[in-house]
Amino acid sequence: MKIGFRVDASRQIGGGHIMRCLVLANALRSIGASCFFFVRELEGNLGTKLKDEGHNVIWLPPPTGESTPTEQEGPPHQQWLEVSWTKDWTDFSASASSVNGRLDWLVVDHYALDARWHRRARDLTNHILVIDDVADRDIDCDLLLNQNLPDASFLDAYNRRLRGGPRLLLGPDYALLRPEFAASRQKTLPSRQPPDAEPTVFVSMGMMDAGGMNETIARALLPTGALIHIAIGSSARTLPSLQSLAEANGSRLCLHIDSNEVASLMSLCDLAVGAGGGTSWERCCLGLPALVFSLADNQHRPAIGLHASGCAIYLGEGAKFDSARFLSAYRSISRDRATWRRMSAAAAGLCDGQGSTRVVDAMALS
Repeated sequence: MKIGFRVDASRQIGGGHIMRCLVLANALRSIGASCFFFVRELEGNLGTKLKDEGHNVIWLPPPTGESTPTEQEGPPHQQWLEVSWTKDWTDFSASASSVNGRLDWLVVDHYALDARWHRRARDLTNHILVIDDVADRDIDCDLLLNQNLPDASFLDAYNRRLRGGPRLLLGPDYALLRPEFAASRQKTLPSRQPPDAEPTVFVSMGMMDAGGMNETIARALLPTGALIHIAIGSSARTLPSLQSLAEANGSRLCLHIDSNEVASLMSLCDLAVGAGGGTSWERCCLGLPALVFSLADNQHRPAIGLHASGCAIYLGEGAKFDSARFLSAYRSISRDRATWRRMSAAAAGLCDGQGSTRVVDAMALS
């Protein structure tokens, strides 16, 4: 079985789309599939990560640097491509010829590509899976995966925008987590307890840390006496500043760069501070209460859903960070054992870490 992935990472896009596709690719490879990633050469593309995991990476040429015209009717995130959608299609279709024969599945995880691109792709693949979080454009596919908590507005938008009569895989039951999260869950949940003193805090504001929030959070937490662990990517421009801050604070502030041990690290922590993206489901799988910010427009609605579910406190946009409000919310969890227990239980009830298996099963049945 041959599986193609059209997905990008960059300083603008972040790394989450690549990382969740990598989880799915690894799960598909375990049942004998060969996976091919079609990735544009953008700054911060994470292609090395894909190669290190043993997958085929087929590069789409870098943008020329010329500005891409904005289409009035195009997807709201169309600038993420850094080329026009027709240019992207031309590059992809030419590159796809390097795969011997027709693709069985093409997985498209890109907000900048809509039904026009998807329809053309049907000439090269038997089935299309679109991974989406925003429901902001027309989509043509056979399977639609949105791992966020479904709400009426999402369902209404998909009813209007979906083409091809796809099967819907909605909610964190289909969250794409690495296998170690399900394994750690079995060991961690039975012994999860609220902290007796200042908590150990896991902080992750995106691999690229585009808004520089990791340092903002760390500086707010350091006076509390908390032990802080920050997960960050090596491509983050803020890394040198964070390294200087860590050196100045010794063992109280630890950096974990491109870590493959996030599940184990989360299991050791009492509380998390993060964004409203895919890491939310990693935290939930391990029953970790969280303070959450939205770092992009597409994270606002998922963050509201996390807050409503009781597993997190949503503190609004990261760009509008309020230290006093943040510390008040931090203390409301870390110093109230009943609140901590309720939030931990709510988190653990949302995601069991088996999502990639369910998605692979759905693909096999189509």
